[in-house]
Amino acid sequence: MDIQIDKAILHILDKNAAMPVFSENFMDLTDDSTYKFIMNNIKKMYDDTTTRSGRFKQDSYVLSQIVNVKETLMESSRSIAEFLYKFVNNQDAIPGGDLLFALAKVNDSNYLAIVKLNYKEGYTHSVDYSGEQVTNKIMLHRVMLSAESASNNEGVLINLDNKSLRILEKSYLIDGDRKNYFSEIFLQCGTEISKKESIKVMNDVAKEITKKYFDEDFKKIAEVKKSIYEDIEESGSLKLENVARKAFGDIEEVQKEYIEEVKKAGVRPRIEFGGEEPEKKFSKYKIKTDNGIELSLPMDIYKEKEAVEFIDNPDGTVSILIRNVGKILSK
Repeated sequence: MDIQIDKAILHILDKNAAMPVFSENFMDLTDDSTYKFIMNNIKKMYDDTTTRSGRFKQDSYVLSQIVNVKETLMESSRSIAEFLYKFVNNQDAIPGGDLLFALAKVNDSNYLAIVKLNYKEGYTHSVDYSGEQVTNKIMLHRVMLSAESASNNEGVLINLDNKSLRILEKSYLIDGDRKNYFSEIFLQCGTEISKKESIKVMNDVAKEITKKYFDEDFKKIAEVKKSIYEDIEESGSLKLENVARKAFGDIEEVQKEYIEEVKKAGVRPRIEFGGEEPEKKFSKYKIKTDNGIELSLPMDIYKEKEAVEFIDNPDGTVSILIRNVGKILSK
């Protein structure tokens, strides 16, 4: 992935302060650690399977502020940060944070990245020189930025060419209900389910289908997971029809029902995956037996009958045979 960062600015939205602190200068992008930090956050929003795609609503305030953002980043970022602060400051459940803005080119497309770097608590040392001897102490530090690409950061990657969105967010308790405030209230946009959520839907529907037609045959569920892995491995994308065909063979009725139920839940017929070797994110097949045994099988191993075999016994039980193990390592 080719990422080139042009400008970046950081505003402080500390809820414990009297007001936000707006930067009056752009960040120094010649500093390698700063550049790497921003680049990794952009990469996460571009590639992460939890990212949701979305579109602005016509009356979105953020949309109105980014019309000429390449020329007005200083002013536009301040207006957007102030808009977000007014909402966040009145919500106990939502943490304060710094708001990072960056203009960047990703794979030849122009983007504006907005990342809310949520504060978190952490411990650090302090040095007390007040006495005759130095005393080192441990203290709680309440305002710490998350590590680069941390899971508690929230953000959006806005394609400035077509205004499409890639959103990372968390839900918080607002007025008694859990809401995705970042997309619903701040960005004022509609979203689709994420790639990770799509995979979960496909697996959950597979369980319902196998319960209905195949007496909860775990092998059918495994076939769905294997088909997902193979499709992504082969083409970097996932086609719903391919998964249905590979998992349920020539039973067109079951294939059709599976596809319809998955689509009802908001899954696209085709899902594109970015990044290098995206199939690795789905490379484990986990099994739990009714007597408490849990196995986590690499999908490459599961596909090889020489390594793992599931044997149907006459009494209705299942035996799992693991072959050619060189060494057993305790964990």
